[in-house]
Amino acid sequence: FPPSLHLAYERKRILRYGENPHQAAALYVERNASRGTIATAQVLAGKELSYNNLADADAALECVKAFQRTPACVIVKHANPCGVALGASVREAYEHAYACDPVSAFGGIIAFNHRLDEETAAQILERQFVEVVIAPAVDDAALAAFAKKPNVRLLATGEWPEQSGQSVDYKRIAGGMLAQDADRDTLMLTDLKVVSRRVPNAEELRD
Repeated sequence: FPPSLHLAYERKRILRYGENPHQAAALYVERNASRGTIATAQVLAGKELSYNNLADADAALECVKAFQRTPACVIVKHANPCGVALGASVREAYEHAYACDPVSAFGGIIAFNHRLDEETAAQILERQFVEVVIAPAVDDAALAAFAKKPNVRLLATGEWPEQSGQSVDYKRIAGGMLAQDADRDTLMLTDLKVVSRRVPNAEELRD
């Protein structure tokens, strides 16, 4: 870690308010920020993103980035994942993620790691109320479907490389800043240690 930090950010826009209505807020973007982030994402449809929308959308996107090749879907509510799933397609991944907790999914943020297609878009809009939907790219037909729902924000982040994200995590504290390596370790089956009397079977370990 360097002896001093010089972090440069540029204001992108003033937000309507912060975490609470009485708090003023703004969005700043890191200089030379790469694609595949909420800060640099393009808003394709819907109204302006709020402070809480941006925070929850960031949590959803960073979670779904953990999955690369297999279609994945993450649903976040109040900064916590309430559904995370893989599937043979983005629609199947969404259906599995939604099934984790349909109640909490209401009014949540949905993120995908693959292109959003018309079939999945129609399924989302038919099934639930959603605040924000995020994907690397969006089919024209899917965009047309969301354009009919002005209260739903649709974001395209662009493709991100493997191991995308910050290499160092920063956390503000009063009078200072904490820094640590980003948590990118991959947990393998060989890393697991059984501490219970009952040993999981092969299917349970895969799950």
